[in-house]
Amino acid sequence: MTWEDCGPRTALESPDGGKYVHDGAVSVTWEMREAPKGAVTERVLQRLLTPNDAVPLKRVSVLYRPHSAGDATDIADRDYRNAMAEAHGGSLKNGSIASAKSQIEVAATAQARMEQARGAGMVRFGVLITVTEPAGGADVPKIDALVEDLSRQSRLTIRRSWCWQAAAFAACLGVGVIAPDHTTIPSFLSN
Repeated sequence: MTWEDCGPRTALESPDGGKYVHDGAVSVTWEMREAPKGAVTERVLQRLLTPNDAVPLKRVSVLYRPHSAGDATDIADRDYRNAMAEAHGGSLKNGSIASAKSQIEVAATAQARMEQARGAGMVRFGVLITVTEPAGGADVPKIDALVEDLSRQSRLTIRRSWCWQAAAFAACLGVGVIAPDHTTIPSFLSN
């Protein structure tokens, strides 16, 4: 096959931006909005990854990009400083003690800082979930509720990929589409 023969022959992102209609099918993609809170085990995504008869065709893609060593050091140090400021900001101003949550955040960022100093890398990551079903029987509200439930069971906070369904669909295929390489970021945001 050549690249000209790949992909849908016809495709339309819905006017509301919430679904992608292509070659007699409807696809909807959700994106991770927030990483799981607390301890994450190797089985955290099991419910989401397991085949489900109620969800016709489902793809789950974990996207990640490593930070450079210099950026990782800066990020680890900044996160630690921010956690320290948060933990001690209130106690310095009004004499109160730091919350347990802020103390845990300080410990976690200190551990990440030490691991990074010992050579561990840092990565940016995200999750995309795409569900595709035949256009004639597409029940998007039902699929939406099912995917929301599966993601909650996997401790992920997700949202529908509004107004970029086509790009999210392509990024979730697992064929080497690197979304940031196809993104235009205004110069005032990248500095």
